[in-house]
Amino acid sequence: MDKYFTPIDAKMQAAHQALLKDYSEIRAGRITPAYVDGVVVEAYGQRNPLKDVATISAPQAKVLVVEPWDKNLLK
Repeated sequence: MDKYFTPIDAKMQAAHQALLKDYSEIRAGRITPAYVDGVVVEAYGQRNPLKDVATISAPQAKVLVVEPWDKNLLK
């Protein structure tokens, strides 16, 4: 029986993780850094996810702060 349930279990785990990611992106009155997970920027001659070149925080409910690690990237 395990040979039938193991593949199903793996698919269910993947679906659960995808659902949790989708839920984390929902804006319900408070912004979260996950809101900009899909943002890609040009840095050092290549495209990088924003979270790889900056610190992203949400100090208040409607404020999102993005601080690049290298100030030259602001251009």
